[in-house]
Amino acid sequence: MKNKLKIITTFHRSISMSLMVLTLFLMSSCDPSLSGLEYDLPETNSKADENPPEANFLISVTKNYLAYTFANSSTSSTDYIWDYGDGNTSTGVDGSNTFPGEGTYVVTLTATDKLGVSSTKSVEVIVVMPPVSDKLLPIIQEPGFDLGDANGAPDGDSRLAWTAPSTMDKIGTNNPLIAITSTNLSEPWAAKIDVDSDRFGYQELSEMSPNTDYVLTFWYRFNDKTADQTDGSLRVSMIKPITLYSELATNTVASITINGSADNEKTWTKGTLEFNSGTTTTLVIFFDNEVEEIALDNFDLAIK
Repeated sequence: MKNKLKIITTFHRSISMSLMVLTLFLMSSCDPSLSGLEYDLPETNSKADENPPEANFLISVTKNYLAYTFANSSTSSTDYIWDYGDGNTSTGVDGSNTFPGEGTYVVTLTATDKLGVSSTKSVEVIVVMPPVSDKLLPIIQEPGFDLGDANGAPDGDSRLAWTAPSTMDKIGTNNPLIAITSTNLSEPWAAKIDVDSDRFGYQELSEMSPNTDYVLTFWYRFNDKTADQTDGSLRVSMIKPITLYSELATNTVASITINGSADNEKTWTKGTLEFNSGTTTTLVIFFDNEVEEIALDNFDLAIK
């Protein structure tokens, strides 16, 4: 009987010890202060263990050979540091930089996620001035009408550079000469075509490269309009050389018509005409108006 009691007592003690151990384990599991059981929760949308950051980017050069753009194509990252290798840095998603001159620059992108895990990519960018184009760029004579007319500047006459063949009249009056005005974009003069005028500008440009894209720019404004007039228009065209006004439509290579409005009334506005020279090496800048008085200044031609 004594042995049976001893066995039962021992059994109860074993159960008590087991319960104590289990209780301590459960208490320790619920106690976040125990450093051994601590762990970090990842930030929203960040899976550092599964998808660490990978830095990557694409490089593009602009028309200005010193200016580059960098399109960020990194993955699993949220913060970025750009180092352009010339002392300039930025922290935007995409990068851009104008380098100080020719040379080799190491551009580095560091991409980081919210857990602080980073990835770095470096690429050498070789900045070189492009070769001078072998395309021909003719010079526009009197592009800003700076000589004025014979009265305003006795030593010269801008109108002569913009005069059409004598056989080319617009409405039968044989008076195609443009006028000159002191209402200008840049001093001292600009071209002018009066209200409902038969005048027009015509300048032949030779030595153009065939099958080449060019860009013609100019500045214009619509001047005083009476209350009973409708809005007028300005036409600027690139045409093949002609001797009669009636040949204009069939020899036009490219043209832009600009209508007068409140936006350009008495306000200088920049106009642009892009064209391809085609098979010819000689083209003509032509401009005229309808109804409203217009002024023109600062013509410029560039290879696209």
